[in-house]
Amino acid sequence: MRKIEDYSSDIAIIIKSKTKEGLIKEAIYACFEYLLGKKPMLGKEKKVIFFEIKGNLEDGIVDALNFFLKTFYVEKYVPYRIYVKRTHEDNFKIKAFARLFIGNLSHYIKAATYQDNKIVQKGDMFTLKVVFDV
Repeated sequence: MRKIEDYSSDIAIIIKSKTKEGLIKEAIYACFEYLLGKKPMLGKEKKVIFFEIKGNLEDGIVDALNFFLKTFYVEKYVPYRIYVKRTHEDNFKIKAFARLFIGNLSHYIKAATYQDNKIVQKGDMFTLKVVFDV
């Protein structure tokens, strides 16, 4: 479940999931959906790049989001298939396939950073707030 809140100087995407794995995956998809619209135009060429990010949950989400965004702005690759696996305790492995984005990047947010990466658990739901500095 995703909700977007618009503040004066930044934008927050609220992500909720019943699992921490789902939270990571939804956070990445939600950020790219926000940046690019619902279905970004991706290249049909065979060139697909593959990422693997490992780490604990709190750092892993921020590292993954920042890594994917940096790759998007520098190389125009967008993750389109994401797998998240819990390795042990609170450690996770994020695997993602990315394709080249077709389109002009000029009207997208140029520098987005993440803060408030605290994961809150209420009942059986986990919540994460991803904030874009714009």
